[in-house]
Amino acid sequence: MYAEVLLDKPTRHFNQPLHYSIPEALSAELKIGQQVLVPFGRRLTFGYVVGFSATTPVISTKPINKITWSEPLFAEKQIALARWIAEYYDSFLVTALKLTLPPGGVKDVARAGQPIKRKSKIKDALSAYAESAQVGWLQLNNEQKIALTEIEKGLEAGAKKQFLLFGVTGSGKTEVYLRASQKSLALGKTAIILVPEIGLTSQLVTRFYQHFSDQVALLHSDLTAGQRANQWQRVAL
Repeated sequence: MYAEVLLDKPTRHFNQPLHYSIPEALSAELKIGQQVLVPFGRRLTFGYVVGFSATTPVISTKPINKITWSEPLFAEKQIALARWIAEYYDSFLVTALKLTLPPGGVKDVARAGQPIKRKSKIKDALSAYAESAQVGWLQLNNEQKIALTEIEKGLEAGAKKQFLLFGVTGSGKTEVYLRASQKSLALGKTAIILVPEIGLTSQLVTRFYQHFSDQVALLHSDLTAGQRANQWQRVAL
């Protein structure tokens, strides 16, 4: 059995995984998604395990040096997503894969072999909304009911359909977003709400937190690396 390892630093000559032999001492614990240290030329470099194969196209392989981060950083579905991104946008595969990794120093964590110990406790990006009082659902008007019914039909059918919800500011679109998200969660799915600018985040997050509490994760460019890592963990769990 061989491990397919994607090197941490992309090059035009090695944009696909390389095959490495698996030492017996690592065979029981090596998993897809782990970060490993592997020999490459005359040096050791970081890489990510993205698969396994029974055969290798090369005559001889080098062994994996060690597992540098025991917990998988991604799953097979993230690898599939990264392959699609790399092909569609003509980017390096590892560059696309890193978009799914937790922010805030994966390489530093791996070098130490343990999580980074920060001097100060990181304030959660959602802490400001933790005291938001739970509220009930608002009564939908006829237009909202019609829109929500169509969206729910699409969710139940598992169809990849797009809906354009048209309405002026204050017309009740957010309530439809909330109900559609609730339906998605009830079906065992997830929901992503995209907001056009950070200035609109606070009001919308408050509404969602009032209904979904700690199921909500928040990501935007104003977060610190530590806060982003915290929110990444929320999504991953």
